[in-house]
Amino acid sequence: TYSQYAHEGFWQLLSVSMINIVMILVCMQVFQKHKVLNGLLLVISLCTCVMTASAAYRMILYVGAYGLTFLRILVLWFLVVLTLVMAGMMVAIFKEKFPLFQYGVAVLACCYIVFSFVRVDAVIASYNINNWETMRMTDVWYLMSLSEDAAPYVAKIEPEMVSDLEENYGNWSDTSDENFLVAQKNQYFEYILQKDMSLRQWNYGILKARETAEDYFRGE
Repeated sequence: TYSQYAHEGFWQLLSVSMINIVMILVCMQVFQKHKVLNGLLLVISLCTCVMTASAAYRMILYVGAYGLTFLRILVLWFLVVLTLVMAGMMVAIFKEKFPLFQYGVAVLACCYIVFSFVRVDAVIASYNINNWETMRMTDVWYLMSLSEDAAPYVAKIEPEMVSDLEENYGNWSDTSDENFLVAQKNQYFEYILQKDMSLRQWNYGILKARETAEDYFRGE
């Protein structure tokens, strides 16, 4: 499948990149500096960057066709980190005193902090709802399985946005003013309202989700 193809390609890229990074570091430490060696190491680094850019482009196409998930965002994040690390290694090839280790640690720390505060689940829900031409109930359940950051976007899902709702769930309820999607959303937001919001458990994402749930039940 396309998913298996993408997974296999990612692990191949990771393996080749690690081999190239180790080879460059060993050559820089073991062998004497030379213009030809520096040129070869630079070519290897640039080829690694080309592979990374190709993988990123293919992943973007994959996301465009099938939407975002946490793992797909994680892959794109890793490709950015790998590109920044390779940029530092290319500088270190020609500048002996470049603090490569400190640079690598700083890159990982900064990228991790950005990744932690970007509210990944909100990005996933926003992108998928705005870019999916058709949505199935399984897609809705996936968004509901994300963290509370996705709640404001789940509230925007209307029955006409779900293509298989009437086909598979049209006879679920005999009540005319209630359908399957509404029942699922009610259950979802009722669960959010039951979340513990004590001082020890306080979370900004849960707070916004509770406000969304309250607005949803008020019909706002």
